[in-house]
Amino acid sequence: MVLALTRRVIAFAMCAMICAFFTRAHSTTSEWHQSEFVCGVYMPWERIGWVAKNAGMDKWTYCAKLMGELAERYNVNLVWVVNIATEDAVRICRLGAKHGIKVMPTASTMLHWFYWLGPRQFDEYVQRTAEAFAKVEGFYAYVLVDEPRTHDMMRIEAMRAALERIDPRHPSFAVTMVRDTESAAKRTRFHVLVTDVYPFFAPLSPNGPNTPQASRAYYRFCIMQLAKLAQRAGKLHWVMPQIFADVWGPWHYDKQMNVVLERGAYHHWRMPTLGEVRWQIWNAIASGAKGIVFFVLFPAPNERKPTEPYRGRPLPSNLPLAERAVSTGMGCALLYNNGTPTPQMKVMAQQFAICRRLSDLLMNLEPSVMPVGFAREPLYVATLTHRGTGETFIVVINDDTDNAVEATISLMPHVESVRDVISGQRFRAGQSNGEFGQVRLRVDAGSGRLLQIAAREGAGAMCIIYDDFETQVIAAKLQNAERRLLRAPWGIGWIGEIIPKGNSATVEYDLSRKPIAQRGKLFIWLDIRTAESLNEAVALRTSTDGKNFKQVTVNEPPLPTPLPEGTKWIRITLSGNTALRSVTINVVQ
Repeated sequence: MVLALTRRVIAFAMCAMICAFFTRAHSTTSEWHQSEFVCGVYMPWERIGWVAKNAGMDKWTYCAKLMGELAERYNVNLVWVVNIATEDAVRICRLGAKHGIKVMPTASTMLHWFYWLGPRQFDEYVQRTAEAFAKVEGFYAYVLVDEPRTHDMMRIEAMRAALERIDPRHPSFAVTMVRDTESAAKRTRFHVLVTDVYPFFAPLSPNGPNTPQASRAYYRFCIMQLAKLAQRAGKLHWVMPQIFADVWGPWHYDKQMNVVLERGAYHHWRMPTLGEVRWQIWNAIASGAKGIVFFVLFPAPNERKPTEPYRGRPLPSNLPLAERAVSTGMGCALLYNNGTPTPQMKVMAQQFAICRRLSDLLMNLEPSVMPVGFAREPLYVATLTHRGTGETFIVVINDDTDNAVEATISLMPHVESVRDVISGQRFRAGQSNGEFGQVRLRVDAGSGRLLQIAAREGAGAMCIIYDDFETQVIAAKLQNAERRLLRAPWGIGWIGEIIPKGNSATVEYDLSRKPIAQRGKLFIWLDIRTAESLNEAVALRTSTDGKNFKQVTVNEPPLPTPLPEGTKWIRITLSGNTALRSVTINVVQ
């Protein structure tokens, strides 16, 4: 009996060990994107042969060298590889494993099913895909389809769910265009939303924002909307930003491997500057992104000589075509034609080193609806909260991508100091003439600083009301006002707003039954859209008894407006063509 019991104990222990092993293996693999900040590059496999030839190597010798350099020199921990056969994908996964790089290849078998086959073959192709990759060292995740459209999402979700049932240790991914991201958020169960946002359209391009200012506005808006969609869907988000150029029609490389437009060419996307590379990364951090995968690693193959006649398809006459040869002075990818790094890739590597160093922190930062820091152009400030500790951080970004800037940051009155997370430097918040503390910072061109907030002893702040007017029920009471839901620019989500039905509208908040509102100083932020001056567009009044209202001067953005002591009712009057998109009310002790 003792022997039988001993055998049972041993058997139970062995089962427990096996279960623990598989549990750890499952956690280690499938949850990696939840524990480590992703610094990745997008590799179009069909281009590697041309680059390897220019580097004087065969394809696989060059690939082995490249994977080592990506890990050691460029701080890359993930490669997203597409247009690759299964056999080659398995081989590159194993190369990645040697250098600590996770590899996400196109699941070419599933891709074939997606484009050519139907329900009858579905289970077979899912099984073949899982059998090809599930046990391969270095394989991290299945890339299903690049840029699926909204009408594809149900098939994409079927692919994801089927692969997860067979191989739960490896997640699936798909990168979506901006306008299809909302569908991916709502109609799939991807753990991570990945959106490609390529902001830098060439000057005069009619197909997108074509000035530096418009490009920055487009990128920031899209990734902040991406963050909102991901947060509401309980997902993480990665950003796929731009390091590439795209020319239609006749063009060639010069001796320095830079892109030259020829007469009759159309410049669609331009290569970002070094400051714009930094700027894209820091804005992704400010959005709470958990990964950045730059498009694209390899340049477009082009053996064309400038003396050769152009034999391609004629371009539409309504495009702005080059009237003479124009050198861009830049390459068109992270790497030059011979596999050497462009200046943009070197800057990416420097910023990726920071991201890798701060990985644990970045993985825990989420966007906050309660702003703590503020700055005027060209600086931009975003507030983030540590989901584990509740600590507050701000990201300060220099929107001047050509010049360093030294400027003042305003801080909420409960803030005593800020600490630069990277340098360790601490700045004490000196008092200004108004309600806010101030620190003065220098920020490099297009770069950013991540600052940890330290509150004064015994002080604190809390958001007590946030209305963005997208939900069915709102905190405000409306009079003579219309609520409307607008399609967000570029199709990424929706925007709620309040507008007057006639000449004016009233938006009122009753705080009389909120004791917390009387426990400190109240501040209000109004997100206003108007062509008029702020004082003409909106009137802000407060009351202590709900009857007698006194006008309060609204601070110019981005500063919030402090409210008088004892405020229990807030009345916002909108005039003319003014739209109110959000209201945030905080209490500070």
